[in-house]
Amino acid sequence: MAVLTLFLALAMAACARKTDTAFDASAVDQLVPQQSTLVDATRLLGPPARTRAFAGGKVLVRWTYVRTGESAALDIMFGDDGKMISVVRRH
Repeated sequence: MAVLTLFLALAMAACARKTDTAFDASAVDQLVPQQSTLVDATRLLGPPARTRAFAGGKVLVRWTYVRTGESAALDIMFGDDGKMISVVRRH
């Protein structure tokens, strides 16, 4: 329960849209499905730009970076246990 509470608190704090912070998309390769958490991902990638909660407790978390001439986006799905399920999209 504590893990879920922490996960939800981080997810809610991440609702503020941030598009000006560059992140290293290759850092996602250090995350391990079913082991890594949102805290781990945030430590590697910085604060997410957006989160979206789904039925069953899954949460889709998006990191984005947009500047003139360059952009990056990364979506990772986390389960109700707070652990990474998979990278959904890299751009």
